[in-house]
Amino acid sequence: MSPVVTVDDLLRDAPKTLDQLTGEIFRRTHEAILVDATSQLTACLQLALRSASILSGMSRVLDLATLDSFETLNRASIEARDLLMYFRFDEKGIRERVGYWFAGGADNAWKADHAKVDEFLTKQGAVGIQLASNWSKLSVLAHPTKYAADNSSVIVMHRMTGLLNGLNIPQKRADYVVGVSRLIMAVTCDLPSWIPLGLNEANMPSVQSFSQAAEAIAAPIVDAPVDNPLPPHSIRSPKKKP
Repeated sequence: MSPVVTVDDLLRDAPKTLDQLTGEIFRRTHEAILVDATSQLTACLQLALRSASILSGMSRVLDLATLDSFETLNRASIEARDLLMYFRFDEKGIRERVGYWFAGGADNAWKADHAKVDEFLTKQGAVGIQLASNWSKLSVLAHPTKYAADNSSVIVMHRMTGLLNGLNIPQKRADYVVGVSRLIMAVTCDLPSWIPLGLNEANMPSVQSFSQAAEAIAAPIVDAPVDNPLPPHSIRSPKKKP
């Protein structure tokens, strides 16, 4: 009988898995830059590197006393990952947006069309992804809104008094594990309409088994109802870009 894998086991294995993934992304990024430093492929790989780099730092603040820092980094990692998936579409319009992104102008080329990615992944059979909805919720808690300030107050209260008052560290630990898994899927899945990234899975032997275990064990914990959900009026409805 195979041993039961837990979220704690996945957290222990996450650094090794993330190192393998980051190393292979870095190798491919170097190759892509040598060919064309401003290509669609290079943009996707650089965004993957950013997401992986932030995930590496997130593990250091995955604690009840530092959940504010974890949440802020989490949003940044997710933004990079979601834009990577958006930039993978093999479309002329996407390549034009990649050009705007490389130009570094003051437009919103850095923001993914979450509704477009959601619709595409759903058609590919993905269940419960909801990038647009999740990004909207993260936005509420990453900016200095009333709800973000409430969360910070609870976190500081815990740090000052030791009281938990609704803080759910098991769900955040599972959230981190799932974050690593979703980046793995974003860079290793070669779906129709996406450009291939060309990663060699032989150079990262742990990533697929880690991702499969994370989706089976940690994802249901992340998807469980939270004790104090955000009210519907605080979340912007996702809209697909024209």
